[in-house]
Amino acid sequence: MKTYLFYDIETSGLNKAFDQVLQYAACRLDENFNVLEEHHFRVRPNYGTYPSPEAMCVHGIAHDAQMDEHPEVEVIDKIHLLHNEPGTWSGGYNTLGFDDEFLRFSFYRNLLNPYSHQFANQCGRFDIYPMVPFFYAYAPEVFEWPTKEDGKVSLKLDDINQTNNWLQGSAHDALHDVKVTIHLAEKLKAFSPEKWQYLISYFDKAKDLDRVIELPVVKHLGTHSLRGGIMISGLFGKSKFVRPVLYLGAHHHYRNQGIWMLLDEKLHEDMSLSDIIIRKKFGEPPFILPAHERFGHVLSEDQQNAMADNFNFLDKHVEWFEAICKETKDYAYPVLDDCDSDAALYQDGFRSRDEYTWCQDFHHLVRVERMSQFLHSAPSPQLKTQAARILYRNHLPDINDEVIELSGMKNRGCDYRGDYPLTPELALERALNMRGRVDAKASEILESYIVYLQGEINAAAK
Repeated sequence: MKTYLFYDIETSGLNKAFDQVLQYAACRLDENFNVLEEHHFRVRPNYGTYPSPEAMCVHGIAHDAQMDEHPEVEVIDKIHLLHNEPGTWSGGYNTLGFDDEFLRFSFYRNLLNPYSHQFANQCGRFDIYPMVPFFYAYAPEVFEWPTKEDGKVSLKLDDINQTNNWLQGSAHDALHDVKVTIHLAEKLKAFSPEKWQYLISYFDKAKDLDRVIELPVVKHLGTHSLRGGIMISGLFGKSKFVRPVLYLGAHHHYRNQGIWMLLDEKLHEDMSLSDIIIRKKFGEPPFILPAHERFGHVLSEDQQNAMADNFNFLDKHVEWFEAICKETKDYAYPVLDDCDSDAALYQDGFRSRDEYTWCQDFHHLVRVERMSQFLHSAPSPQLKTQAARILYRNHLPDINDEVIELSGMKNRGCDYRGDYPLTPELALERALNMRGRVDAKASEILESYIVYLQGEINAAAK
């Protein structure tokens, strides 16, 4: 049976490789949106993780507020089981923009399969957030739209909830946000079951790819017959969330990635490709609609004029266009020599069945002493380091110096973007800069954290 697992997380910061889940909430629903089960987990702070002071002031979870809760390794294992239950489609509000990748890195560093919930056992993913700008563009009467001070529409979940007086509760509380997202999804589905089904099928990778192939040809350029469409994204607020795009083809190395060119940005030979190129994975947002009249009418006159000008430009610069296609489709993300073990998901490649068998055996040992001894049988240095780090993050008082040394936690590398873990010194600097700029509750959390960081720094200096 297919079920929807609506979920939300609150985290110690925004770094997906180095920060941790602090709260997780989920509701499992059947296809008729009947609630089948509800889950809410709180996680003990990891040893060696310094929370972002900005994050603490947003969600209100102090650095020492959950010291009596379950360790990360136990909770992440439970979350992994929920997302991998056969027939589960997991998602929430902007989960594909943040939460899903955050969980992916959490699964990875805890020696669990980071990808199985995306495809195995009839599992998949969805996201309500990219549906919302579609309804704004094509069915704005679905509910009342909140506006910001500049008059533009806000797509923030809490703003939508408050404007429509749906549910009472605290924003950035994981369970509250889950229930608001479910209520929003029910509104969208009830308003138009046809639109709901059309949009939810975009998260099926094969269906999304079929729709790209079926896009109409909008431009003939030399030997190229180029397909075009309407891209919808919450990031396109200035253009009412819709922009015309040209499909350049699939990436040569990352087969699940398509390359798109924005057509309402004035083209010229010296422009930065980051201004016009969008890389999109199949089965993930943004949505691409065919450039038929029933969808294309939402484009402004300025956008349509820009498209005409850009098509004329391309007719005169075929070689420039072909060079862009080659460069963008051949581009490979750089391999970072200093990439940390917690962040090596994209460089590490897929683990073998034997490696996952070792990971399962490691977790089944339970006792810290036996797990420490088992490290020496690890099939690779990477797994040995990651397993030692599980013991460090969750059981530091109970491990010996050898395991601490194997973990490498005192000499960590960068993440997949080249950023390094938050240090107590940098966390203290940022916390001090926030003094006097937050409300009373956040200020109390901040002052307690400042005292803690100062103690950590002084202890390390001795």
